[in-house]
Amino acid sequence: MLTVLIDAGNSRIKVSLFDSADRSADTGVHAFAAADLNALADLVRQLPQTPARALGVSVTTEAIRQELDAILAPCPIQWQTPGARLLRLKNRYHNPAELGPDRWLGLLGILTARPIDGPMMLVSFGTATTVDTIDDHETFLGGVIFPGVSMMQSSLGAGTARLPVAPMPAQVWPSFPQNTQAAIAAGIVAAQTGGVIRQWQQVTEHLGRAPLVFVTGGARAAIMPELQARIDSFSVDMGFGTIPLIESESPVLDGLRALAQHSTDA
Repeated sequence: MLTVLIDAGNSRIKVSLFDSADRSADTGVHAFAAADLNALADLVRQLPQTPARALGVSVTTEAIRQELDAILAPCPIQWQTPGARLLRLKNRYHNPAELGPDRWLGLLGILTARPIDGPMMLVSFGTATTVDTIDDHETFLGGVIFPGVSMMQSSLGAGTARLPVAPMPAQVWPSFPQNTQAAIAAGIVAAQTGGVIRQWQQVTEHLGRAPLVFVTGGARAAIMPELQARIDSFSVDMGFGTIPLIESESPVLDGLRALAQHSTDA
């Protein structure tokens, strides 16, 4: 049985396949611009078999969601919504329906991708940056949301008369940048890193264990060198040693894949 997995984000649609009859089949990720879904329609038409099911997560507009429904028709997309529990993952959000489904399925993705005994954080550097935590009992504790890298870049350019949109190369920035573009880039990296470090410290103090940190999202490359340096510094000072960041290309699709596999096995 062929299942189409769909992660419909704000700017990109990512798609993968799960074939319960051939689990060694290609599980690659196909990415499409949300503004032009003709290529996705072509992919669906060229599939070797008609999909029996589609599982999806959407944080995009209702118009794009309806277009995706039309592309997969007559196979209905089962759009996922957060609840109190999903497989092993438990939810402590006061109102689970308020939680973004991308955050929920992304957490399931990192939880089920590999055997890990201990707390985990998922940091997603997308249009917005989200930092979410799972404790060592596989419970989602909560998280924070703040403007992403591109939003910070564009807001400075749009809200001021003379500040440019600065490029964001992947590097550790000096403490005292000495030109305006470097000052903007370093400031954005400091803001992004500071939000993540704040949560990392909160988790470590709350649970008494240093969490593993999974990083995803299209803007992550610009932040990872600084973030790795800061986490290592704090972690070593607290006696935990260095903690390598773990890149996760498509945790939402990983979560949908775990869900598809579980329902097939059940």
